[in-house]
Amino acid sequence: MTLGQGRETRLGRRQPYRESQTTILVGANGKKTEQDYFRALKDESWTRPFILEFKNKAPADLLDWGYTEKCNSGYDEVFCVSNVDNFAVNSNTIAQATAYGVGLALSKPCFDFWLLLHLKDCKKPFQNADEVGRELKKIIPKWDKTMLNFADFKSGVFDASNRAKSLGDPPKPTPPHPCGN
Repeated sequence: MTLGQGRETRLGRRQPYRESQTTILVGANGKKTEQDYFRALKDESWTRPFILEFKNKAPADLLDWGYTEKCNSGYDEVFCVSNVDNFAVNSNTIAQATAYGVGLALSKPCFDFWLLLHLKDCKKPFQNADEVGRELKKIIPKWDKTMLNFADFKSGVFDASNRAKSLGDPPKPTPPHPCGN
């Protein structure tokens, strides 16, 4: 046997590779309902994979956190989902989201309104979460926000998105609580 002779090597062969997926981070400040909803949504085969984190932060702080994560962790897309009912939100927060390149979904008066949009077109200006809960109970008599059944909403995810877009401008800023809370 002579050195350098033997089995031929194909130097021009393509190396195997896997196309990389977009990395998405969803940050939400909700307690029980939001966590149940997004965890169930994450398990659906038709959703794009995403990382989910829950933070007990005001919308502006959640947005800052999302931007920091986007810059430092290399996520391709970051979305922050926040209730507006217990926090002051102003146009600066909305403008900042645009400047940061971070998606911002505000739900007013509560996340439950987003769930209601899964079930019907609704433009009624609710004052609080209790009003939205009563409306949900008309459609789902056993509605209980502490025990979300994603199956009740699953078929309306795309309808909810279209209905939310048709509502127009983002929620108006919530005035600060007179006691500073």
